[in-house]
Amino acid sequence: MRANRFIGATCAAVALTAVLGGTAQAEEQPADAEKSFCMDRAGLFRDSGKGKTVKGRYTIVQSESIADVQAGGYAEDISTGDRVIAQRSHRKFAMRDKPWYPDDDLIGDNYGSCRSRKATWYDANVRDWIKSPAVALQIGGTNNSYAVRSCVETPGGYRGCTAWYVDHL
Repeated sequence: MRANRFIGATCAAVALTAVLGGTAQAEEQPADAEKSFCMDRAGLFRDSGKGKTVKGRYTIVQSESIADVQAGGYAEDISTGDRVIAQRSHRKFAMRDKPWYPDDDLIGDNYGSCRSRKATWYDANVRDWIKSPAVALQIGGTNNSYAVRSCVETPGGYRGCTAWYVDHL
C-alpha cells in the first residue's frame, strides 16, 4: 500500500513537472530579415492604441511605460496554437500631442513582423494570454515613431490586426 502511494505520488510529480516545465518556453527566434528590429521585451508595458477582438481573441499593442522605446503585441482569450504578432512599419512618422492611427494605405507592405511562439495548452487554459517579442517604437531625439500594430493568428491561418498606432510626444 505504501509503495503504491509512493509510485502514484512520483507519477503525479513527474506529470506536473512535465506540464509546468513546458510552459517556460522561450520566444521563437525571428527570421534573419526581422532580427534587426525584433528584440526581447524590457521594462514595464501598458496597453496602447485601440484593441480588437478577432475570432473571440482580444489583441492590443502594448508600449513600454517609462523609456517608451519599445512596443509589442499582446493577446488574451487565446486558444492552443494561437500566435500574437507585432508588426512595425519601416517608415518613421512624426509624433503628435496625442497618439494617431495611420491608414493601411500609408503603411502599404513596408513593414516587418515579430511573431510569438505558438500558445501552449498552459498559455491558453491557465494564463490565457501570450505576447510577442518587442519592436522599436520611438526614435530617440527625433520626435519620430514607427507605426506598430498587434495581430493574432489562429492555427487555421486566420489573422486579424488592430489599427496601426503611432506614439505621442
